[in-house]
Amino acid sequence: MLEAALDLARLVQEQNGVTWSDTSAVDKYIVRLQTAVERLSRENNKLASYHAQIRDKVIQLVTLIINLVMIKQLK
Repeated sequence: MLEAALDLARLVQEQNGVTWSDTSAVDKYIVRLQTAVERLSRENNKLASYHAQIRDKVIQLVTLIINLVMIKQLK
């Protein structure tokens, strides 16, 4: 994800080389920006999904530990 973010940052900095009166160059630049943003968004969504999966596993483990402690206390 870091690479995608850095690529987008580089593209944003490249805007100085775009002549805004050249609509063809502007259109190409916008397409490149959109592609970079979509890539970053996909990678961010993937990372958020992994985070949610790990969170759910931690909750399951904590619940299991609590249940085991409660069972042990009942004995």
